[in-house]
Amino acid sequence: MKTFSQQIGSRRGVAIGLAVVLTVFRVWAGYLWFSELGWKAPWVNAGFGCDAYRFNPPVGQQLHGLCDWMQREAQYPTLGLYGNFVKNVVIPNFDLFAWLTIFTETFIAVSLVLGILTRLGGLVGVLWGLSLLVGLLSVPGESFFNYLLFIIPPAVFAVIGARNQFSIDALLATSYDRWASGKNPLGKLLKLATGAAPGSAGVI
Repeated sequence: MKTFSQQIGSRRGVAIGLAVVLTVFRVWAGYLWFSELGWKAPWVNAGFGCDAYRFNPPVGQQLHGLCDWMQREAQYPTLGLYGNFVKNVVIPNFDLFAWLTIFTETFIAVSLVLGILTRLGGLVGVLWGLSLLVGLLSVPGESFFNYLLFIIPPAVFAVIGARNQFSIDALLATSYDRWASGKNPLGKLLKLATGAAPGSAGVI
């Protein structure tokens, strides 16, 4: 029979093992979002991977970069209302939505890789991934399963937050608890956005 100290040590080992697995999974999920930023960066080509002509290419010339993908969303809408929104609102205000795309995907990537505001990063990742799925599912050559990679992993962390992981949120979990105590609404929102719990990683 295991002694009490051995049982504690065994549970601690399981907690550490789980924390390692979840941390690697979370970092991988964040890396997927990070890997999508390079080709659409604001400094690529004439900006966001687009050519200088953006949505008015010369005859026989195709679009490139983020312009190309936004145009595809308008041309092959899964939902007519979504396609009309892209055509009539997004494309005419391309720079605004291009920067929104960069900031949103950067936030998701940083949140998941570092484990900061983990639950919020996971939730934003799910919503953004769903918007990509709806916008691009009907584009020829696109696969439904490719977009699940950008939805399901963030969904895990939208549910569990920063629990049972190594992360910045785990390191700050005790502070989050303190800030959330009493009648501090911002502290409560911060704790909710992280999903952190002191000691839940087994070692922090």
